[in-house]
Amino acid sequence: MIFGTHFLAWLNLLIGIALLIYGITLLVRENRRCVQEVEAVCINVRRVRRSDRSWADIYNPILEYEWQGEKYVVENDSTGNTDPDIIGETCKVMIDPEHPERFCRKGSPKAILITILGAIYTAAVVGLIVLEKILFALLGSN
Repeated sequence: MIFGTHFLAWLNLLIGIALLIYGITLLVRENRRCVQEVEAVCINVRRVRRSDRSWADIYNPILEYEWQGEKYVVENDSTGNTDPDIIGETCKVMIDPEHPERFCRKGSPKAILITILGAIYTAAVVGLIVLEKILFALLGSN
């Protein structure tokens, strides 16, 4: 047996499937809550120094929107915007009507990353299990 025990292979498969299900659950939950589209205006930007290899500045727009007569201000930290001249521009954003202070990002990076990692991990484990079966069949027949 190549991996020592089948238990570890199946355990890793369960971990991959759990990651995949968790990521999909985050995406679905977010889509259920964020159902109200409102128009927001960029009232300011916050300069953030990226820590990747480029060390480029990015600008998180500070957005203001109104819901049921009350104004809300949120920072959109998922854009990766490199243009500081966006003040005054408008855009559509999704909010949770029950908690309008929550600015929702469709397809949040965290949920997407967890889903992708879960899919890759699961595919890799399945590939290794299949490879083990093939090698066992080839080498075991001699």
